[in-house]
This record gives sequence, C-alpha cells and structure tokens, in this order.
Amino acid sequence: MKKTTLIILLLFSIIIQAQVINEPANWPNTNWLVTGTYNTDPAAFEADPTLTANFSFDDDDSGNGNTDAIQAESPVIDLTAASTAGETWLFVDFDYVFNWIGADSIGAEYWDADAGTWNPWGPPIQADTAASPTDNFCTGTTEAYTSEQLNIAGFTSSQLSGFKYRLFYDDGGIWGWGFCMNSPTVTSQAPPTCPDITGLAAVTTGDSTADVTWNIGGSETEWQIWVQPAGTGTPTTDGVVTTLNAPYPATGLTPSTAYEVYVRANCGADGFSNWIGPINFTTFNTPPPAPVGVTCASGASTFLFTEDFGTDTNTNPAGWTGTGFDGSNGNWDITAENGNSGGTGPNVTWDTNPGMHLEYEASGNSTAIASAISPAIDLSTAVDGAELSFWMHAFGDNMGTLNVGVSTSQTGPFTPEYTWVGDYQTTADEAWVPIGINLDAYLGQVIYVEFSYGGEGSGFEGDMSIDQVRVETCGNFCVAPTGIIVDTITDTSANISWTANNAETAWEIVVQPAGTGTPTGPGTAITTNPYTAMSLTASTVYEVYILADCGNGMSVWAGPVNFTTLNTPPPAPVGVTCASGTSTFVFTEDFGTDTNTDPAGWTGTGFDGSNGNWDITAENGNSGGT
Repeated sequence: MKKTTLIILLLFSIIIQAQVINEPANWPNTNWLVTGTYNTDPAAFEADPTLTANFSFDDDDSGNGNTDAIQAESPVIDLTAASTAGETWLFVDFDYVFNWIGADSIGAEYWDADAGTWNPWGPPIQADTAASPTDNFCTGTTEAYTSEQLNIAGFTSSQLSGFKYRLFYDDGGIWGWGFCMNSPTVTSQAPPTCPDITGLAAVTTGDSTADVTWNIGGSETEWQIWVQPAGTGTPTTDGVVTTLNAPYPATGLTPSTAYEVYVRANCGADGFSNWIGPINFTTFNTPPPAPVGVTCASGASTFLFTEDFGTDTNTNPAGWTGTGFDGSNGNWDITAENGNSGGTGPNVTWDTNPGMHLEYEASGNSTAIASAISPAIDLSTAVDGAELSFWMHAFGDNMGTLNVGVSTSQTGPFTPEYTWVGDYQTTADEAWVPIGINLDAYLGQVIYVEFSYGGEGSGFEGDMSIDQVRVETCGNFCVAPTGIIVDTITDTSANISWTANNAETAWEIVVQPAGTGTPTGPGTAITTNPYTAMSLTASTVYEVYILADCGNGMSVWAGPVNFTTLNTPPPAPVGVTCASGTSTFVFTEDFGTDTNTDPAGWTGTGFDGSNGNWDITAENGNSGGT
C-alpha cells in the first residue's frame, strides 16, 4: 500500500511540473522551411535543417557582392493549451557557433498571425563564440543560448493558434564569416510571482551620467538598481529604489570609468525578482581643461620650460628619458605630421607650421606602456603659481590611456595629474587640443613630467601624439639651456652648441661616458657657445650636460644628449728604413684570380663564403648596401 501511494504521488508531481509546450525541432525536419535571400551553393549553405541536424551558412564562401539573409522557419505550434494552463512565458533554446564581424547578426523571431509580421524575440546575438572558426562552422565549440521570455498572456486566439518562429542570419549588407545552429527547442512555463525585468540597456550621456532603461517583467512599478564599478558582481544587498525605468538617470559617476548595471523588480507582497545584469557602459572623458595661464603678483610670467621636439625625425629629445624614442611598436617616436599609419595620428601640426612631435607607435595592436620623462624643470624659486600645458592629438579607433604624472625624481614614482582615455579627434585633419594642468602644488621643487601611454590593444589605430610641452610660472629664473646639438664629431672631439635662455654668457659643461647620470658636482666652466670637447676616446658613447651661470644663480642641468665618437682612422703604411740596402716584401698575398678558391697555405675557420665566414670573391660580388 505504501509503495502504491509513493508511485501515485510521483506521477502526480511529474504531471504538475510538466510543461505544456516542450517542442524540440528534431532536425532534420522536412516540416521546416528555409527562406530568405542567400547563396544556395553548398560551400556557402553549409547545413540545411530540413536535411541535416544543423542550420549553417558561410557568408565568406558566399563571395563578394552577395547580400545574404537566411532563415529557418518552424511549422505552426498551437499555444492555446499553454495559455489556458497559465504557461504564458515562452522560451527558445539552442546551441550555436558564431564568428561575428560587426554588422551581421543571428537570433530568433516570432510570427504575429494577426499583423502578418515577424517580430524580434529578444535582442539579436552580436558577439563571437569562443575560438570561432572561419569555415565549417559546425565544427566549432558551441555556446548555449536561451531567449528572453516571450509573454503570450495578451495574445489573441489567432495569434496563439497561428504561432511559429524562425532562426535567422543577416550579414547586414557586408562581408561576414558565418554561423552554425543546432536543433532548437521551444518551451512554455508559468511566469514567476515576481517576473524578471527584460531589455536592460545603458547609454552613456556624459562624463558623469548615463541613462538606464528596461522593460517591466509583470505589472510592477518599483525597482531596485545598482550602478557599480565593472566587475563588482551580482549585488548581495538592496539597491537604490526607483520608480523610473524609461529611463533611469544615473548621475554622479566618475569620468572615464567602466560601470555595470543590475536591476531587479519589487513586486510588493510577491517579493523581488532576480537581479538582471550586468549591462556594461563607460562614462565619457571630462573635456580636456584648456590652459588658463598664471597670474603673477608682480611682473610677467615666464615659460620656464619649452619642448617642441625639434625639426629632425627619429632624434631623441634633449634630456628626455623613459622607455625610448625609436618608434618601435609600443614605444614613442619623434615624427612629423602625416607620418603615421592610416586611420590614426595627425595629418596636421599643432600650430599648422612644419615640425616634429612626440607620437606613440601602435603598429602591432600594442598595449605596452611607453614612458617619456622630461628633463628637470626647476620650480625651486617659482612663486604665485605654475601651469603645465601641452597639445594633444588622439585620433583612432584603438586609442588607449594617456597618463600625465609629476615627480621630484627622474625615476619616479609619478603622481597622476591628468588622464585621458580613448579618442578625442574624429579625423586626422582635425586640430590639436590644448590642455592645461595646475602645478601649484610643486612650487619650490625641481620636478620631472612623465607622459605615459599604452594602446588599448585591439588594433593599430592608437597613435597618441603630444607637442609643445611648456611650464609657465612666476619669479626670477636662471633657465637651463635648450636645443643642445652635437655635431662635427671626430674620433677625439665634438662640437657642442645650445640655446641660451637668459642672455647669459657663462656655463658649466660635463662630457662623460653615457649612462653616468646627472652631474652631482661642478662641471667645466666655459664662456663660448659653441664649445669643442677635446681629448675624447675613439669609438665611445658620451653624454653631454650643460647648465647656465646667470651670475645671480645657476640653472638646473640640461641633458643628457648622447653622441658617439668615430673610430680612429686606420693607420697608413709608413714603410721601413734599412740601415743598408733596400727593403724587401718577404710575403705577398693578392688572393688570386679565381673566386671561391682557398688561398694557398691559409688556415682558419674557412673560406666557403657561408654566413659568418670568409669568402674569396671579386668586386661587386656582394649584397646590396655592403
């Protein structure tokens, strides 16, 4: 008796929980239809659900010039019984593979028998599956998809009895890769006592604001919302209570910051729905602050430091350090306008006059952080105020993050004083933007400014550009020399010239092995500009530092500027002088007249002309350029 009762209870439980609609498509299924405008070539139409267990299309193999929109359409499914049973929520589930390009999409639609139209069943899928292939899409790793609930509570009898749905692919009128879908299943269920909201979306509206919208899940009129830093995760506490959903205005946010949104419905006595989210968005940058200059209590302000990056490409700016200026991928470069990759960087200069600027090279999807650190900027006697100004050009779809920092040490750490994320200009021809940063906190100190930048990594269009870096302040100064140039270099000497910024006629100079660093003692006192450094060692890398002697004080050291002395010229033969008679050539080797022949009696590593070895060859028998 007990056993019989248990069986009856189990059967009753199964009946109560059974879904009225649980309809697998059971592909291949000849009751389905394939519709649309598409290339029927089997290379493109990889899987027909009326003949195979999958629905797949290869838009790449369809070829250029074809616009493809293809649908797999179900037979009619009568929903009347589900509606009568109170199962007014409908879902479609399937596994899929999708290599998404950008304009193409896949998804589900349902048929409105009264209006005679196909309608979206939730938003389209516009994202790649993991490691999606570029051909034979049904061999890829699938991901599961469950649609948003389709609420059929308000359907008419004809909409219920005439219901059908379709799965679609639309290439958006451009070239795409393709997709594969496995056989879908449609199910019905009774809605929960407090249904989840649907259609959650967020749109950035400013540097500190965004609009969040969603559709009600049932008849509720109140919700809770969390707008929090991206990655925080599903909320564990109550959110902000709101009665607004079209839209909910999120305010007081931080500029240039990634956020995520979660929302749940408050159904009163029926409790809360599930938290729905995350939906992500990023606030805009605060518009760059323009330079405002400084106001001096007496006298006029002075530009204590100016860097325009010269007139020669690929030349290290004097005194600047950091990761380098060789223009390699992920590093800074000194270049002219219109010298960048297409789709990024400036085609114009900051002041429309020819010149060089500092530019990040993002040719290889780089995220490497490049650092450019200024020479010392002496604010030790500055008063009233100080401002850093520079011009920025940030054009490209893959612009990363620029950080401008200040330190009292050339090696840091640098305190962030300004950050810019992403692009600003919309074309390469758009004018540069001036930016001003207050430096009042650094009065009385010697500082260094760092421009630190890395591309965002998804493409090569991330060339950040900087020019006309200046520091303005008040006071009486002995400004360091600028524009240090080393030329007329020999094996033992070099000519050094510079720009004097105070009308001074005395300086101190240090010429020392490269890498020695900023001098800690006095240099050689000089009164000539240019100056010739003598008694240098051949084939040696040197660095130059110069400071100005203004009579009433010294500037900071300007430098380093590096140069390399030449090799000592080869010594010419001078012959020998014999005490009696004449000299004799006791050995002569002219390497003969035949190529690739070992010279008689010579030994060593060989003469076969292989890479890294000697060869016996004629003139003009070598590679170009050597």
